[in-house]
Amino acid sequence: MEFKLERGRPPEREARFEALVGVVAEPLHRYLRRRADAGAVDDVLAETMLVLWRRLEDVPGLGAGSAAHMSGEGQGRSDR
Repeated sequence: MEFKLERGRPPEREARFEALVGVVAEPLHRYLRRRADAGAVDDVLAETMLVLWRRLEDVPGLGAGSAAHMSGEGQGRSDR
């Protein structure tokens, strides 16, 4: 799933948004397919991503290195 971003925004903001979308878009889409009217799923997802973009600074845990944490990268076994 790909979302087009507004031009003129700082690249760091876009990178944070894209990292978060990469983590939440598919699970949210699957959830919406189960819970929402089939004709509204894509619109609800698009509106949700728009709100995410507008309120990105309000999302907790988006500091440095959080994209890797959100996607599960770099998580090793703790029992080694």
